[in-house]
Amino acid sequence: MIYIGFGADNSFRSRLIQWATGSEWNHVWIEYPSECWGGQWVAHSTEKGVIKEPRDRVYSRYDKKCIFEVKEFDLTVGMRASRDLLGRDYDYKVIWNAVLLIFFRSWGWKWLWKWASRDISKVTCSEFVGTVIKNSNGPKLEKDPEFLPPGDIYSFCIRYLGLKR
Repeated sequence: MIYIGFGADNSFRSRLIQWATGSEWNHVWIEYPSECWGGQWVAHSTEKGVIKEPRDRVYSRYDKKCIFEVKEFDLTVGMRASRDLLGRDYDYKVIWNAVLLIFFRSWGWKWLWKWASRDISKVTCSEFVGTVIKNSNGPKLEKDPEFLPPGDIYSFCIRYLGLKR
């Protein structure tokens, strides 16, 4: 089975991301079975870029996890269509967008979004998962994956995937 997973811990970085995005999660990934390597693997975007690694290694980084089984639609279609994202660098400009988001939430200044950074050559964790979902044959996300925080993908999972594992 394929899953969408979320993680959080008590590190300063994790809490800062959660605060800036208004989410209880600071990381999101796609988990899938691997016949070649065996076991469950995770594809996600980290400081190392978009990588694949064993699930247990990813799980060990987070004190708090939430996993949704994707059985309502075929996520593998989106995974195949998005495989060119593997190996891309991490998009550190997301920090600037988070600052804009904080100001927007505080004062409601919509004009701030004209200053948002958009770099499709680099990818954040939620942008990666959002792009896979967008390229799948299931329900669509309401926002552009470039500007999705993990919490929006979590809300999508609650809405379309139901109960969490």
